[in-house]
This record gives sequence, C-alpha cells and structure tokens, in this order.
Amino acid sequence: MMKKQLMVPVLAFLPVTAMAIEPIPQESGFSGYINLGAGGVNMKSNMVAGIFGQEFSDAKVSSFSSEPDAETSLLPMVAGEIRYTLGESRTQFFVGNLLEDFLRFDSATQFGVRQEAGQVGTFGVALLNSQIPAEVWKDPYVIGVSRSTTKQNASGYRISWDKVFGTNLELTYTQRELEIDEEWSGLTQLGVPFAAYQTLQREGTVKSLEAAYVFRLGDTMTLVPSIRAVDRDLDGKAMANDGYTLLVTHTWAGDQWELLSNISWGNYEYDGINPLFLDTDESSRMGVSVTAFYKEPFGLKGWRAVFGVAHFNEENDIDFYDSEATMLSAGMLYRF
Repeated sequence: MMKKQLMVPVLAFLPVTAMAIEPIPQESGFSGYINLGAGGVNMKSNMVAGIFGQEFSDAKVSSFSSEPDAETSLLPMVAGEIRYTLGESRTQFFVGNLLEDFLRFDSATQFGVRQEAGQVGTFGVALLNSQIPAEVWKDPYVIGVSRSTTKQNASGYRISWDKVFGTNLELTYTQRELEIDEEWSGLTQLGVPFAAYQTLQREGTVKSLEAAYVFRLGDTMTLVPSIRAVDRDLDGKAMANDGYTLLVTHTWAGDQWELLSNISWGNYEYDGINPLFLDTDESSRMGVSVTAFYKEPFGLKGWRAVFGVAHFNEENDIDFYDSEATMLSAGMLYRF
C-alpha cells in the first residue's frame, strides 16, 4: 500500500485482498450488513500522522536516518452497507462500505448501482469518498521540532465487471483524487529550491486495474488469486510511482466457524529523484491477514463474532519511508 500518502481510514494500510463480489439476490428488497468493533493498531512510520486524533507516528523526527518509533492506538471499527434490489430488472442500488471491501480493509464510502446483463456478466459503477479524512503531516521532513498535521481526502469512482461472459473472472477499475488541505512537503527545509519542493508533492490521481478469478474448491473452500496494476500519478515526480500487487485469498466455511486468509506482495518504482535523499526510491510491500467468523454467538440470529489479525511491512531503498503495521481486531457483524 501507499506510504507517502495515507489511504483512509486506518484499515487501509493493512493488506488489500481479492474478494469475490456478492451476487445480486433473486428477490426484490433490502439487504446489507453492519459491523461494530474495535482494533488495536501498532504502527511504525515517519509519514502517517494518525486518525481520530490518535497518533501513528512521532511528531518530532531527529534526523532523516531516524527509524520511526512504534505507536499503539485503540480505534473503533464501524462499517455498514444498505442495498436495494429490483429482482425483475436485476438491478441493485447500494450505499455504504461494501462487505467485500470491508473484508479487503478498504473502507471508502460508495454510492452506486449494479446491473446484471445475463451471460455477459454484471456491471457496476460507484462514486467513492473517504469516510473519515486522514491526518498527515503538513511537512513530513521537519527535523528537530514538532510537525503539524493536516487533513487528506480521497474521492473518485469505481467501475466493475464480474462474472465476465459467465466465468468467475472479475475486473475492477478504480480512480481516486488525493487532496491535502495544506501540502507543505519540503517547504521548511532551508536551501531547498522551489523546483525541488514541487517534486515532493503528494496530491494527484491514483488509478488501479485489478483482475481476480474465483476458484471453487468443493463446497467449503474458495481460492481467489488476483493482480492489481497501480499508477500513482502524483504532482511530485519523487512521490509518483507505479507497479503491481499480487494477492491470494483463501476462504473456508465450516458448520460453526468461517476463516478468511490472504497474503499480498507488491513492487513499486518511483518516477524521479528525491531531492532530500538524492536517490530514486523503490519499494517492496508485503501483507498477510487472517479473519475468523463465529456464527450466531449466544444464539443471536444473523450475527457473527469477528476476530482478525493483520500485518503489513514495506521496505524502501530510501529507509526514511520504511513502515510496518500490525492490527488485532474484534467485533460483531450482522447481515440482513
């Protein structure tokens, strides 16, 4: 995932996984889910400030070679979605955070529509917006004094095509615009010319194209490999990058328990020389997570207890941008 710009909310820095899109129900009516829970996050980063007023990194950095200290925070995990299906026309309207996205650790709010088109597949289009603005540093490169925070928002759209020509292939294109209220990257560094400051800008357009295929392994298991190509066309050439992520998701459903596990690996190359480090960055990113669902705890119909653990690590040629995050979470999920 990204390190020089934070995708929100906090779950977004953890592994992103492929997940099968839910089919449109046969009957008309409302459906959806709600999740209520909390997560403990331990993070090391020189770039991410925080969310909900919780800090994810130190406000003060002693030098460009300083390794970030680990910060631990307890955060709420609240998500939900409401859908309405027109059974005869095979049309579905939705608003909220899609369940498959919630399980992918992507909690952008969506408002959109899906349309089934027979054997051609199901098409979807949705507007995206950040549920909660992230907190990033106005200038991440301030040395020796406390840094100030600002807000970052991400908005855009998503187009999907699943069950492509009757197969289990799913294609998704997503585009987001990143905007930072006060983007001061490099401005406080004495002797940095304006042209160099411009190469550190974090705002811009993020485009991704993902292809996933769902393999059914008997009645209880699925395996979903996918590949995502990403182009982060940011205003600063030292921050702009492109690359790919390979992902594999495995699901298993028993009588009482359900398990979802995933692993991802990606490599990204940057477009220009970083004027503060006199080097062009390259990053390797790895993530792994396991989520367990316990059906109908205490006899509660429609509910599932949810327990999760996730870990993300990013190694960069420029060590200042290395990051690491681990999260433990628990909650209750209700589907209707």
